[in-house]
This record gives sequence, C-alpha cells and structure tokens, in this order.
Amino acid sequence: MKLPLTAAQAEIWIAQVFEPLNPVYNIADYYAINGPVDARILEQAARLAVDDAGTLGAVS
Repeated sequence: MKLPLTAAQAEIWIAQVFEPLNPVYNIADYYAINGPVDARILEQAARLAVDDAGTLGAVS
C-alpha cells in the first residue's frame, strides 16, 4: 500500500531536489552475513521490514 508523504518527508524530498549533492539525509548501513544465505527468505525478510516501516513503505 502506498501512502502519501508526511509533511516532513515532503520537506526532505524538496531539500534533496534543490541540493542533490548535500549528504545530510543520506544514510548507509551494511550487514556482513557469514554462511549460506537463502536468497528467497532474505528477500521476504527485506520486504517485510520495508512494509513494517511506515517511512520506507511510503516510497516503496
């Protein structure tokens, strides 16, 4: 389900449009997975995490 942006999300989007090189809202993270990975289950888990996080789900 897609939801409209909140006022804060819209302001961040506008700020990024006007200053695309400003890294203030860029967030990166990574996880090292040691051992075998079932790609199907990993994809399901990632989709569930995005669906459960309202701010991510609004733009997915």
